[in-house]
Amino acid sequence: MFFLALGSVILFAVIMTEFVIHRYTTNRAVAFRSEGGTVQIQRDREWQDFSERGVVIGTERTAWMADSNVSKDEYSRWFKQLAAMNINIIRVNKIQHPAFYQAFFAYNMLTSRPIYLLQGIYIDDNYIQNSMNAYSEELISGYIEEIRRTVDAVHGRAVIKPRTGHASGTYNMDISPYVMGYILYCKTNADFMNETNDLNMHVISFEGDYLYTQNASPYEAWFTGLGNYVISYEQDNYRGQYKLLSWGGLNSEQVHPTEKYIAGVFNPSEDYPLYPFQAIGLPNAQM
Repeated sequence: MFFLALGSVILFAVIMTEFVIHRYTTNRAVAFRSEGGTVQIQRDREWQDFSERGVVIGTERTAWMADSNVSKDEYSRWFKQLAAMNINIIRVNKIQHPAFYQAFFAYNMLTSRPIYLLQGIYIDDNYIQNSMNAYSEELISGYIEEIRRTVDAVHGRAVIKPRTGHASGTYNMDISPYVMGYILYCKTNADFMNETNDLNMHVISFEGDYLYTQNASPYEAWFTGLGNYVISYEQDNYRGQYKLLSWGGLNSEQVHPTEKYIAGVFNPSEDYPLYPFQAIGLPNAQM
């Protein structure tokens, strides 16, 4: 009886391991691209239009924050309820706490209808206030550091130290198969943009391995360069499928992908409803 029970446990473990390996391999094969202004998803080597049904996690007050008071279990409940509403995209404006990514990974590994993530990369307002010039060494180095932190975090290879107003902790879940794209955010203002353009009038283009822009403003060229760095950093360190790329505060029509960058740039919908972390009043859901 003991050996029969032990055999059943081993068989179950083998089946579950094979299931996880199959699911993870399948998920990693999914790719996104922007085609004629439409986002498409590739499954089983076929491209089809992707119908966006998204939400922004946060509230008007916390949309630019990362809430440390939400547990992994609460996030898990939240993802199930969003799935019951047929939501297939979650957008966050900056790095969230590790519990978010842990629950996000666990949910997607147990469902045949994954929820995908638009991960924001956000530069601290202090850099802008201190320089008022996008090309300042301090601001560029600060943004590049945040790009690295964000990409490392979604690939499960980051330990982020506590910072005021930012998430921190150990990020050990590789959720990159479910990241459909990155959005570069900069809570900018007209003074910052005008000052950047006035101080850098000689910069009218950017030519990178993945992105380029021509006859652009210095501000547009700066943001294009940062976008190119996001793609380059991820490919140099992790490879895998290319992610879509967009910008908060910049019309991506001025930015063009090279032939090497097959995913492309896109303008995400701004109509996603904004939900608080506490999923009050949403229907119960089962995976």
